[in-house]
Amino acid sequence: MLFNHASVIICDLLFPDMGDLLHDLLHGRNIAYSPIMDCSSTSDQIQMTLCLQSLSNKISIHVSFHNFSTDEQKIFQHKTADMIHDITTTFNVICKKHVTITLVRNLQQTIYTSHLKEISISFSVFGEDREIHIFFPIEFFSFFSISKSSAVSALDIEKSVIRFFGNPLWMLPEIHYLFRSLDRIELRSLIHYLQKSGSFTPYQIFLVINAFPDLTGKIKNTLSQNSIDDVILFNKDNNLKITKRDIAGGVYSVEESISMLMRDGIDLSYSAVLRNIQRVVQLSLASDLALKKNFPAWLSEMRSEDLLQATISSTEEPIIAAAIGRDIGSIQPILSEVITQRKLDDIQKLLHPSLSYDDIMKGRIAFISQYRKLKMNRIKLHSERFAYLLSSLTSPTDYQYLLLSVGWFTLSTAMKGIQKKIVSSVLRHLPFSAGILIEDVLKGVVNPNILHDEMQINKARMVCVDSIVRLYFDALINIE
Repeated sequence: MLFNHASVIICDLLFPDMGDLLHDLLHGRNIAYSPIMDCSSTSDQIQMTLCLQSLSNKISIHVSFHNFSTDEQKIFQHKTADMIHDITTTFNVICKKHVTITLVRNLQQTIYTSHLKEISISFSVFGEDREIHIFFPIEFFSFFSISKSSAVSALDIEKSVIRFFGNPLWMLPEIHYLFRSLDRIELRSLIHYLQKSGSFTPYQIFLVINAFPDLTGKIKNTLSQNSIDDVILFNKDNNLKITKRDIAGGVYSVEESISMLMRDGIDLSYSAVLRNIQRVVQLSLASDLALKKNFPAWLSEMRSEDLLQATISSTEEPIIAAAIGRDIGSIQPILSEVITQRKLDDIQKLLHPSLSYDDIMKGRIAFISQYRKLKMNRIKLHSERFAYLLSSLTSPTDYQYLLLSVGWFTLSTAMKGIQKKIVSSVLRHLPFSAGILIEDVLKGVVNPNILHDEMQINKARMVCVDSIVRLYFDALINIE
């Protein structure tokens, strides 16, 4: 599973809890996902189809069960049918589309597959091998900014899916898609959470309604009468002349708050899938980092930084043994320079020649993460280091991860008094609507008292420093 992240993400998106279903209901073990690939056969018999219908297009995703009993097929299909609403909500919010998803089940239909792409999921039940084959038309992958051309390769599709989810802005829900997708109970629950945290004020409600007039009725039917009266009174008392800039900033502030609520675990259908995909994306980025050089080269870097011994000492021996894997011949000379023969013998006793490549990579990811943690600990982390760390970020996504981690208000507060060159670099890489809010704080339009509140500024900077360090440990960002 470890290296087929694109497949895992797509299956999480379309079939949430598939792994739990296979484990708990069918007693499946050793679940493995294939990469996205060209179909291995020219035809197959399918038992289930997901239909994705937009205004202009209909896409059918077919599912074939191999070596499943009729009852097992019904269990899987019933579970999928129960989750169609949640699947639709999640898909629309993440892909930022208006799509209706329906399920056609209990099929016994043969289809031609030579023009389709495929993901295969294999696992064992009481020693017996089972497989699920999922067939996709090329048009499906256009949701992830991929060309609809039939000539696009399966490898290019995988790269594009990972690139789509590697940009953290996918985690930012657009209100129009989210509010339209949620039913009344879910929307009421979400708005309750937002109002409880002070993130859906009468002014913000006013801006959202002005941004999306077609949502007025749905929002009004969800709000309490007191909230409706507050919005009416606010509009009457202030007689505001709002601009597109005001609306963009106000809508973003609500969307960012929703993103943070989802991340922190509120109980909505969309949030669980969001966290699952975030976990897979984080694992993908950590894997990419580990594969930037071979493992002996990583050990040589640690040795040159005088951190190899410290990394070994602070890592459990089973993890070290897994990281070594089957490369003891090239790794032993490097380790023997910094640890005793007894320590090396203890580690070698834990080596397993039959260890899977996935387990080896998990060990290496954990070992490299520990090294990065020790390396970062050399830097004295205090609020004065914020400008240095901010200027050390290496890509637009680094800034975006920081923004979504701490929020626009904390980030803008922390940037008070920072060199304009650094501030401009940060704003250049952030969404325009977030930049509007940050600029207003920096100019003193929003919360002008911050200008002279060193305690609040230093507190915000420390929050940002801690976030940068955590994101670095998790391999979500890089620092030069």
